[in-house]
Amino acid sequence: SSGINAEYGEPPRTLVVTGASGTGKTLLCRTILQVSPLTSAIVSDFSKNISFEPATRLVLLDGIDSVKADDTERIGTLTTFLSNLPPSVFVLATGCDVPPPLRKFFPIDLPMPGLTSASRLRIFQHFLSLLPSRLSTEEVEMVATRAHGGFLWGGSGGGVP
Repeated sequence: SSGINAEYGEPPRTLVVTGASGTGKTLLCRTILQVSPLTSAIVSDFSKNISFEPATRLVLLDGIDSVKADDTERIGTLTTFLSNLPPSVFVLATGCDVPPPLRKFFPIDLPMPGLTSASRLRIFQHFLSLLPSRLSTEEVEMVATRAHGGFLWGGSGGGVP
């Protein structure tokens, strides 16, 4: 490990997963937390001091894009947390983007691409093959064409246009 660090530098302790609503950012990060042997915490309320158990090594800041650049209270809370991050803690964040005042804490973005209607159709067809359904092929195709991720997964960002 020290050889890798000497060659490439210290690994970043923060990563933000960006993308449009419903692309699976939170699902990906929650899955990482579930399969990781590290003790983890999920934070989605940025209006109060961020705290977690001392044994926590992985923190998910879910929906960081909900914090607006002019929201001094929440920007202050996150700045304090990220500035005082213990060396043993890693942070994943999700959002469509990172508020500019917090960008310095997240040097690396992992963009999540959106699903195509063909991909949505395959997902629908797979799940509907497992469930009793009265939807016609045409109805399933129409929903796959008109929907986007937030609608599919119950997120707040979607619906049928």
